Amino acid sequence: MNQLLPVQHATLIHAQVKCSGRSFPVSVTRISCDGCTVEAGDDWAADFDFLSLTLAGEVAVNGRVVRREGRRADIAFYGEIHPHVVAQWCQRAA
Repeated sequence: MNQLLPVQHATLIHAQVKCSGRSFPVSVTRISCDGCTVEAGDDWAADFDFLSLTLAGEVAVNGRVVRREGRRADIAFYGEIHPHVVAQWCQRAA
């Protein structure tokens, strides 16, 4: 992943994950055009090869878990989010 841009408060960018037949909310703590770090309410049960992530109720992107530790996971996107959109989210969170 590219260097991730820090978000000031984890709860400012809410997202929804869908994987393995379940859906749950997460908070985005860092984001770049090609990936993000999220924190869930519970520990991540597995490294998921495919998931769908809806960010801020605005943008849906597919990805996979590349690293997990407890409730945090790094997600690499299949494709990229436009840099302008990422910059807008980071400005809102600042």
